[in-house]
Formats: sequence, C-alpha cells, structure tokens
Amino acid sequence: MELGRRLKELRKAKGLTQTRLAELLGVHLQTVSKWERGVNEPDISLLGEIASVLGASVEELLGAPLESETFSGNFDAAALGNFIRASRKSLGENQETLAQAVGTTGDTVSKWERGVVCPGARELKALSEHFSVPLSRLYYGILPEEKTASVPVLKRRRRLSFLLIAVSVIACITAVLLAVLLPGSSGSLPETVMYAVTVGEEQIFVAEGEWFTPASPASRPGYEFKGYTDENGVYLSFPIQITSDSVIHTVYEPVEYKVDYWLNGGTVSGGLTTAMTVESGVLVLPVPEKSGTAFAGWYLTPDYSGDPVEEISVSDDPRDMVVYARWETEVFTVRYELGGGVMIGANPTEVSSDAAHALTDAVRSGHIFLGWFDAPEGGSRVTSVGGEGARNLVLYARWQRSNELYAVRYELGGGSFTSPNPEQVSSGSTVLLAPAERTGYDFKCWNTAPDGSGTTYSSLTGLASDLTLYAVWTPKVYSVVYEPDGGSTDNPNHITFGESVTLSPAVKPGYDFVGWFDAQSGGNEITTIDEENILSLTRLYARFTPKVFAVTLDAAGGVIPGMSAGADGHYTLSVTYGTDPGLPAPAARTGYDFKEWNTAADGGGTTYVSLAGLRGDLALYAVWTPKVYIVTYDTGGGEYEGVANPNNITFGESVTLVPVSKFGYHFAGWYDAETGGNRITTIDEENILTLTRLYARFVPQKFEVSLDAAGGVIPGVEADGEGLYTVVAEYGTDLELPVPERADYDFVGWMDEDGEAVSVIDRSNVREGIKLTAEWVTALPETYDIIYDHQSNGVTYKGDNPDRASNTQSVLLDSPVRPGYKFMGWFDDPDGRGTRYEATPLGIRGTLTLYAVWQQDPETATESYFTATLNENSAVVTKYTGPAGADVDLLIPETIGGKPVVAVNGLTGGEQAEFRSVTLPSELESIGDGAFAGMTVHGTIFLPASLTHISPDAFRGCSAGSLVFDQDSMMTEIGDEALRGLTLDEPLVLPKSVTRIGIMSMPTCTSVVLPDGLISIGASAFSFPAGKHCEIFLPASVQEVGRDAFGVAGGGAYVITPLSSSAIDLADTGAGSVTDNSAPSNVILTLDGEEYARMSGGAYYLPTPEKPGHIFMGWQDEDDKFVPRSFIPRRDGETVTLTAVWEPRQNATGSGSRMMLDEDEELTLIVAPENFYGDSMIYLMLNAPAGAKVRVTVKAEIADDLMSGEYDLYIFHEWNNKGGTPGFNFTDENGSSAGDALGAVYDGEWLTSEAVNGYHGQYVYYRVTISFEILS
Repeated sequence: MELGRRLKELRKAKGLTQTRLAELLGVHLQTVSKWERGVNEPDISLLGEIASVLGASVEELLGAPLESETFSGNFDAAALGNFIRASRKSLGENQETLAQAVGTTGDTVSKWERGVVCPGARELKALSEHFSVPLSRLYYGILPEEKTASVPVLKRRRRLSFLLIAVSVIACITAVLLAVLLPGSSGSLPETVMYAVTVGEEQIFVAEGEWFTPASPASRPGYEFKGYTDENGVYLSFPIQITSDSVIHTVYEPVEYKVDYWLNGGTVSGGLTTAMTVESGVLVLPVPEKSGTAFAGWYLTPDYSGDPVEEISVSDDPRDMVVYARWETEVFTVRYELGGGVMIGANPTEVSSDAAHALTDAVRSGHIFLGWFDAPEGGSRVTSVGGEGARNLVLYARWQRSNELYAVRYELGGGSFTSPNPEQVSSGSTVLLAPAERTGYDFKCWNTAPDGSGTTYSSLTGLASDLTLYAVWTPKVYSVVYEPDGGSTDNPNHITFGESVTLSPAVKPGYDFVGWFDAQSGGNEITTIDEENILSLTRLYARFTPKVFAVTLDAAGGVIPGMSAGADGHYTLSVTYGTDPGLPAPAARTGYDFKEWNTAADGGGTTYVSLAGLRGDLALYAVWTPKVYIVTYDTGGGEYEGVANPNNITFGESVTLVPVSKFGYHFAGWYDAETGGNRITTIDEENILTLTRLYARFVPQKFEVSLDAAGGVIPGVEADGEGLYTVVAEYGTDLELPVPERADYDFVGWMDEDGEAVSVIDRSNVREGIKLTAEWVTALPETYDIIYDHQSNGVTYKGDNPDRASNTQSVLLDSPVRPGYKFMGWFDDPDGRGTRYEATPLGIRGTLTLYAVWQQDPETATESYFTATLNENSAVVTKYTGPAGADVDLLIPETIGGKPVVAVNGLTGGEQAEFRSVTLPSELESIGDGAFAGMTVHGTIFLPASLTHISPDAFRGCSAGSLVFDQDSMMTEIGDEALRGLTLDEPLVLPKSVTRIGIMSMPTCTSVVLPDGLISIGASAFSFPAGKHCEIFLPASVQEVGRDAFGVAGGGAYVITPLSSSAIDLADTGAGSVTDNSAPSNVILTLDGEEYARMSGGAYYLPTPEKPGHIFMGWQDEDDKFVPRSFIPRRDGETVTLTAVWEPRQNATGSGSRMMLDEDEELTLIVAPENFYGDSMIYLMLNAPAGAKVRVTVKAEIADDLMSGEYDLYIFHEWNNKGGTPGFNFTDENGSSAGDALGAVYDGEWLTSEAVNGYHGQYVYYRVTISFEILS
C-alpha cells in the first residue's frame, strides 16, 4: 500500500490522470488503478520508468531516504544481480547470511544474483539499507567506484608543450623516488589503472571503474549542440563507467537562419533561398525585375545606406538576414502589423523620398488606438511615411483597452451557483468568479468550451467582447472495498459518479458464489453500483456455499467392503469441498495386488491417495498389478533348443511350454511331480496357483550299430545278407562290442567311418547309422630285432640287453655307463624327443632302433673351466671359460677346491654365449650382478631351493626358454631389478615362499603365476611382450601394488583378482582392465580317466604330460573346449576338471604322420599352440603322376570353436597382431617350395610339412585345410 500511496501522490503532484500515466507507461488504466490501490505492485523493471515519468527519483518513488546523490540509467536484471553479489562479497557474507538480513531464503538470494528473479520493492529497500548504498545505485546496478588513495583524476590537453611533458616526467620520477624512500607513507596504496578519455580536443585521465560525465559542451556560433556519441556513432547517456581508453565525439548541427527579401515592388523569376547555415557558404543574390525602372542593387540597410551587396553569408556573423532591393526610381516598402485591428483608411505600402504621407488610424473593438510605432514594443511613434528620411519600414499598431461593458452568460450544466457571478463586466474592470456546485461532481473551472478545451477563466478582466462561460465538471470517484471471503474478484474499487457497474461474481475454488451484500450478515444484495446507491456504499461482502462433488469408484473386478455398488457396478462417494472422507481400499482380487486409485483405467492418469482439496466431480479406477508367480524347471540334463520356458509368469498370461532336448533321449513331457503327478502343457490362470516346479521326463533312444567284420566272423551273432552284423545300443547303457575272429590275423579293433578306434558304444559316440569296421593286422611275429645306438665310444654295460625281443613278453632294459655322463634313457629318437623305453615293447613288427641319451654329470663337471674366489668355507664363481653352444649343457660344479659353491657372480663376463641348459649347484645362495648377462639358454635355467638372493641386473640381456624355481625354494623376495632384462619363452611360476616383488624386478614373459601369500608388488614390476595378451591373477593376500606395476597406463596386463576395488586401488597400476571380486577356482587334472593332479589357487601354468606313441594336444574342460596353458579359470569359484587330449602317432618310429591326398579332397588338421604341441612332421603323398606340375593350397583359420572362454582375449590379440590369415608352405625333400607356388614340379616323393613343425600359433589353436590341384 505504501508504494501505491506514493505513486498516487507523485502522479497528482505531476498533474497527471491515471489514464495519462497509463498511456505514458504503455499499460492498461486498470493496471495503474491496481497499483495505487495496493492490489499489486509494478514489475521491478518499470520502477525506473515510472519515476522518470513522474519526475522523481527511485528513492522518492519507493519512500527511501534521499541521498546526497541519486542515479539514473537503464534497468538490467543481470547488472542488479552482479551488484548484489559484489556488495555481499565485499562484506564477507555468504548467501544465507544476506538472506537472514533481508528476510528471505538463501535460494532466493542465489536467484537474485543469477538474474533469474528480481527482488521486490520491500527487498530493494532492505538491500539498500543493508549495503548502505543509494537505492537508485542498487536498482540500476551501478557498482561503486574503486577507492584509491586520493589519486586525482588527471586532465590535460592533447596539445601539451614539451615543457609540460618534461615537468610531468619530473613529477612522476619524484613520486617514484618518494614511494621508494618513504614506504611507510604510501606503501599500502593500491595500484590504480588510469584510462585516457578524449572528448573533442580535450583528454582526461580517469581511474578504472569510475563513472564519467563530460563538462558542458562549448558553444559554437551558428551551431546547436545535439549530444555525445561513441566511436561507432551511437549516442551516449551519462554517466558511463570507464573500463578502457575511450573517444567521445561532440555532435553539433548547424542552425538555420532566415533570409527576408524586400523586393519593393519587384519580382524574381524562380525560387528564392529563404534559409542559410554557417555551412552554406556564400549565397549569390538574384537580380529582381520591376517594370519601368532599373535594379540598383541589394542593400543591408532599410534606408539603402552603405554599399550594395551581390552576395551574403552567415558564416562570420550567424543571424537572420534581411536584404532590400533598391531601384533607380527609388521606392520604399511599408508593412503594417495591425495587432487585431483593421485599417479604416488607406495607408501607403510604397513611398519615396519625394513626398511624405500622413498615416491614418486603425480601429479595434474595445480598444483605443495609441498610434503607429516602428517596433513591437517601445520604439518611436511614426505619424507619416516617405519624404525626407524615407526607408523600408514595418509599422506596428499599438492599442489600449476601453471601459465598454460586455455581457457574460453562464451555462451551469445541471449545477447551481455557490454565490452570484456578474452578468455584465466592463473591459477595464476585474471580477473574481465564484465556483458552481453539482451533486456527484467536483467543479473544475469556467471555460469558453463545454468540454473545457477552450479558455479557462477564474476571473474576468480586460474583456473585449461578450462572453459565454460553461461550468466544467469532473465526476467524483467513490471507493468501494470488497471483502471476497478468501476468494478473488476483479470488480473496480474506484467508481466514477454516473458510471453504472454490474458486479461480477467472486471466485473461490470449491465454492458457489451467492452474491455481494452491503453487510457482513443480513443486509441487501447488490448487483449493480450506479448513481442510485453509490453514495451509500463503502464496503461489499461476498457470500459462498461449499460445493458437493460426486466421486465414482470403479473397483475393476474387485469389491469395496462396506459399500454398495450401483447397477453399473460402480461405487459413489459424495464429498463436500474442504473435507476428506478418505479413499477406501478394495478387497483382494484373485491373482492381483491392489496398486492405486487412478483417473485412468490403465493407470496412465493421475494417482489419488486422498480426496483432500477436491474441486470437481471425479471418476477413479482401481488399478491392479497382476501377481508374478515363479515356476522353476528341472530339465533333467536336457537343454532348450531355442527360448527357454519363463520362470516368472504373470497372472492372466498363458504360456505354452516348450520341450527340452537331451541327446540320446526322447522328451516325454513336463510333470508337476518328480514321479507320478500330472503332465503340464500350458501354464495359465487355471493352474498357476498350484504350480511351483516342473520336471522334464525322458525315455532313452535305441540305436542300431552295424558291424562289418571285414573278412572275419562274430561268434554267436548272425550276419545279414550283406555279411553285416547288427547289435542294438540303448543310450545311457554302455555296449561292449563283440570280438571277431579271422584266421592268420590279429584283431586291432573296431574303426568308425573316420578311422577312429571304437572299443565301446557309450554316450560319447552313439548315434544314428553308426557303422564300425573291424581292422586287422597280420599276426605279430613272435620276435623282432633291436639295434642299440650308444651315441658315444667307450660305453660299458651293467648287463646285457637282448638283440632280439619277444612280442609276447617284455624284458627290462639295462642302463649303459659313460664316464662323466648321466644316462637319461633309451629313446626311439636320437635327441631324446621321442618315446622313452624302460623295457622291450610289445607289438613291434619291424626292427626297433634305440638311442642312448646322455647328460653331463654335474658331479664330474670340470672345475678347470671356472674361475672362483675361495673363502674360508665357500667358493664364489666369477668366470666360466669352457665350451659353449646350442648343444652344451652348462653344469656348475657343486664344489671348487673342495669348497661348496654358494654364489655365482659372473660367467661369461657379459659376452654373448649360447647354452642348451644351465644347472646351478644345490647349495647356491646368491646370484650376483651381471652373472647371466648376455647369455642365451635354449632350455631351462634351474634355480635351487637354497637360493635366497638375486642381485639387480643379474640377468641383463639374457634369454631362456624357462626359469624354474625348486618347489622347496626358500626365496621370500624378488629384489628390485633382480630379473630385469631376462626374456623367457614360457611363463614364470614364482615359488610359494615369495611375499614381495621389487621395483622393475620381473622378466619379459607372457605371464607370471603369483603365489598365495604375496603381499607387495613394486612399481613397474612387470614387463610383458608388446602386442601380446597377458593376464595376471592377483592373490587376495596382496596389500600394495606400485604405480605402473603392470605396464604403461591402459596398455598393460589384464588383472583378475578376488579382491574388491575398495580393498586395493589399482587405478594407477597400468592394468589394461581389472576384473575384481573374482572367485578363484581349483583344478583337477585327469589322464586317460585317472586323476593326475589336484591344484588350488587362482592361476595355473599347466603341465605337458607325455604318453608313448602319442602327441599331447592340450587340456580340455567339461565342455570339450581347450583351455590355455596359462590358465586363469573364470568359473565363479567352481572346481574345473581338465582332461588331457592325445593324438596317436601313426607310424612305427613315432616321428610323424604319413597321409595320401587325392586331388578332389581336402585334408583338415588341428594345430595346437607351440607351448603344448611337440615337434611333429607330416609326410604327405599326393595322388598325382611323378613330374606333374601341382599347386598345393594351405588355408588356416583360428579354431575358436574349440577354445574355452578363457581364450577370448588370446584370440583377439593373436589374430589381429598377425595382420591376416597365416600361410603354411610345404617343401619337398630338397627344401624347395611346393605350396602356393605355380608350376611346382611334383617328383613323386613325400612332401614334408614344415608348417606344422615350424608355425604353431603362439597362443591359440588353428584349423589348417590342405588341398592340391594338378596344373599339367
């Protein structure tokens, strides 16, 4: 109300009506009315404009104390927000503190500062008082000037003399010296940035952030000042805040001056220039014409004194110009200004100096003519013109009022006099007029027009004619206050007399309007306010009655206890506005849970939990959620072929059950009991409430097995017409196959269509249409010959080995003796890579050659090859000078000089040396710096159990096939850089005793198996081959992992650990990825159906077992999928059973396979990883004429279908790093290529596949397909 009151006072003081103020502000009249009545307040953005229109400051408008200075400008919400923020921060306050000070919330202050909303009038005043700043400065967001230590604003002209510049420089130097010598006086002054402001020719220096207003502009003769602009020509409004050097331009416009031509009876052809400016230059005057006389020139004086002129200019003397035309027959023009009178006689308009003419008087009603004068005011009286002193002249009639009486008539417009007014007034008298009065109106004035648009008279004086005056009335405005009883109304509070207002009803949510009454209770209903009742009305009261709403409830299949449903099945509640009877909950519905009441049947509308605040009729629907029932399935070992049966079934859903399949069985149906029970084909509303678990039932299949005895007979079984025998196998029951008989042959076994041996029909091989063929070999000879190759001279025997052996009885073989060597066994391969024989084998059909394989005996190693330092109780090896080579086993003696070797500090002195293997003394304790530097060991370096220390860089530049710790190793720490520089072909398995791995301590290898009990891993500990897949299992015992321990960030090993991410931070360890909370799995190894080993832990380096006459292909899991040799099971902690897979060697020597390949067939091989698959040669005989040109084509692909999920990353890295499909080439006996080469000549000999021998996958299994074509 305070703002409305002040607005009204300021408006009236300015003499504005509400209508006029609304027009000036561009708002509706009712808006101004509501402001003044306090119904609402103007928007904050309008306050400045309202103050400007009313000629007031913002302080005056809002009733704030007037300051010594006030501000103006343009309102900007962002600037206001910035001002509030800056002022708050200058006081060291937070938003909550400021909010408490001005009575609002911290969230509101935040919105003010961001310009989202603006404070109202009350808050503006509170903020102004809190910040102690003028309210108008706050409103316009003009930030306070920066305070400096009385640094003056420097002003100087651009045109400074050199002397002034010198003086300024001296002053500046003096100021600097004083600042240095007298730090106490000005050391605390803040540095002030000054900017140059150029205004016209003047340059002023102003401190950064100060508000600037230029001085009053200089006056320029002939010009009018228009304002100031910036460098872009935009007009400026001052003050402006200075934030940089500025140039301000002063804008002037030239003034137009009139040119008055006195032609004295002449004429000018064409137009005349009637105005000039100082920029017009010189105006050449036209030459006028006049009949009967000649033009004598233009003169600037009315009496033609002075010299004539041909041109004029206002550049030097800006003023209105008058020029007079002079003729040879000289005349002068006389102009008359009558001042409301009329000329009775004729006064001359042209005169000459030849004769004078007396002037006649003019007349004017009610006036006395005083004479003709040569000036409007003052001047000299003129009685004649022409004659001596004649000149061009303007004469003015001067008058004085007379005392004549004039009639005055009054039109009261329905009013009456308050006292009499005169009906006649003389022109010389003055009479004050009394006002009139009229019911419902205020007397405004007496006026010559009925609507007040004429001349207003408050008194009569100097009348010159009769006069009619009209009483002008202003209808009174009466105030009516409305009491809406909590509702709202838009009826006007101010009603003008004579106006008829039909009252609109008040609105109150939840109520019906009854009417407006002139008393709070009782009284009269008022529907219209007009002249008949306005004088008696001051306040009107609204009356209401609460509405009653109908709420219809649709239980949607349920029932509502305690209520009766209508014929349509719906329930109805009557709710009086303002009350809440509460919503009932419907009773249970079979198969459903009640969810809510909603305005839509599908629950997509508005949810209601109560009826409070209801404002209309309402229809609500019970929304039900169908229950979900869980059904589990016991598949009995069967598997779904497509989508499985659902476990979660929603009530009302109908599910037709799908069968499961089980190899070897027919599906018999789903049953609701493990035995007996009912068969279930569909789950729906009829049975879902009784079902919890269903059981699959099967019946085993029966298969006919066809047996081809291949020339033999099967006793007790009858053959068919084709000589085939049939036996029946039932799936799940092992069928022992009968043994056929054939004269002079030994039965080898039953072979399937692929040539695979089959000894029993069981789950693993039974199928439809299986046919087995008996394979025979001629009966074994009773004996065979053995040749012994000792591979050395000077070999003696402990006993005799037989040169001829029996195929029916095996004899143990004696071991030969060779001085300085250990006998490793009898092998069918000279390098010891074939089968080892401890006794004479059975089933040999040809001559068997056995080779003695030796290893130099460490106990007899030559001491002379070693240089050692002998201590009191031990020896330390410092150098090795013996032989080296790929076939040399380096054996370091157990003792030197009779003292045990406990340390090796050097061997080859860092020079390159090559060995097959290295065996260290059993009592070795330490390996020194550089001991194995530069060495290449193709086999294994064995580290004894006694070893406890490895020095940094002990293996610098060394490479080896493998590094093996003794299983009883006592080493607890792999020290910093201990194995750095060592490159291994195989993964490293650390002993169980190790608890710490030092900084940069690990070799470069594909994987490391960490022991349980490991606690700490140092920074940059591991080094893995570039581009290879590497995985690490991190034991749960680990407590600390250093930075980049697993390689560079994002590119190192893949870490799998049972630890949680909260237990240990692996963020900066360089791990390529981390799988945490991974449960470790135990592993059981089986060989030929027998348990071979049990292992526990999270990571394994699987062994490569041997089996005479076979090639080891790898380990397969329960799903018949190969697993990597570096095996980290991802089986959620379940125990994994792995089975060894073998391929039989297919020739007597075991050196490789021999196969015949036709031109129209393909040969497919599986190639195992090189760290599983031993060396093997394939000898291929092409079924083509000798000398033919052939092309052998070999294609390879990764056999990912044979590999377990643990191979996923191996497959990705191996395939991508190879850059495409690898190629396999065959060579003939001379080493020439016979594959992928056009025109290779086949010589009819065996082709040797170096591919299978020399190109194994580094990690994965390959499927290789071989074919050939004859070119010519």
